[in-house]
Amino acid sequence: MPNIYYGIDPGVSNCAVVEFEPPNKIGCRLLGNQEDILETLEGMSLEWDINSQSGYRPIICIEKPSPMGVPLSNALVDTCMWTGKVQYLAQKQGLEVMLITPQKIKSIVCGTSRAKDKDRRKHLIDLIGGTKKGEPCHGLKSHLWAALSVAVSAHYLLDRNV
Repeated sequence: MPNIYYGIDPGVSNCAVVEFEPPNKIGCRLLGNQEDILETLEGMSLEWDINSQSGYRPIICIEKPSPMGVPLSNALVDTCMWTGKVQYLAQKQGLEVMLITPQKIKSIVCGTSRAKDKDRRKHLIDLIGGTKKGEPCHGLKSHLWAALSVAVSAHYLLDRNV
């Protein structure tokens, strides 16, 4: 059964969701605040049902908040709580949920855990395709690149056994 990955980049002010169907099909692209995204994800449960019944396995992939020595801030706590809400919502629908650390995502997509956001973007374009009209990554911006990198990493972890 083929997988469809919903990559989620959580954040306090901006969150992003990207649907990725390997090898290079990028579907829904959502960017908004936590409440907007959570409401949209609740509405997507019908889409997840349809995908499941069509022989696809929807997998929710979330970039796991990882403080790495940073003091615990309200923003980080809010992001962790939001991540938990999304995880609960997905599991309530019977979906598989993967939490992947930023370091693991960077290692998979870029080959090093020290990569920057611009490196993720460049490597995703190399892996999936360009940003011009008609190309797979057309229209991606900001946190959507991070969400796509989460989905691609999950694909490599599950389907490629990285």
